[in-house]
Amino acid sequence: MGTQAEMDRQVEATRAGLLARHAPDTLVRRVRWSQGETQVLELGTGSPLLLVHGAFSDAFIWVPILPELARNHRVLAVDLPGHGLADPFDYTGVDLLELARTFLRDILDALEVRTLDLVANSMGGLFSVVFAIDKPGRVSRLVLVGAPAGVHRAVPLQLRMPLAAFRLLDLADAEEVEPALERALDAAPPDVISLAWIALASGPGLSELAVTG
Repeated sequence: MGTQAEMDRQVEATRAGLLARHAPDTLVRRVRWSQGETQVLELGTGSPLLLVHGAFSDAFIWVPILPELARNHRVLAVDLPGHGLADPFDYTGVDLLELARTFLRDILDALEVRTLDLVANSMGGLFSVVFAIDKPGRVSRLVLVGAPAGVHRAVPLQLRMPLAAFRLLDLADAEEVEPALERALDAAPPDVISLAWIALASGPGLSELAVTG
């Protein structure tokens, strides 16, 4: 197994190839914050726009859309602590809300950005929501790509059952699945029946949306 340094070099080489293909003019820079260093991608001029990725990902997830966003913005994409080529970070026992406030504040200060637009997803969404609540004067607009980490929406059992049956239609004999589906809907309240039929009639895409929120 290679050393951490060798693995980092391999990651850097892969990232360089991705940038060369999609956004060759992107500036890659190291940025220090109060608990270490991270890496930031920067492209374009104009009003600043910060992209914050989710858990187990990194800033390079945004690379294919950087040029389009950079037409009107100074686009910044940051690696969260312990992700991508940021310094290693031990999350054990860490107060994530306090980390969110500290990390984004430090990054904006290091980049000399007073206010900006934020686009984020998953854990990055959690960081961004916490920061926007704590420092509303520094966030002009907040766009969440999907629900932030930690947000859950319960789905009634009567709705989960027909949606699960819908998925089984591709795996089992429809003659066996459909009676179970009908029984579930017969026992469901009218509002749940409406949601279920909308999801079923719209195909797997909407059914997935209904289940996961």
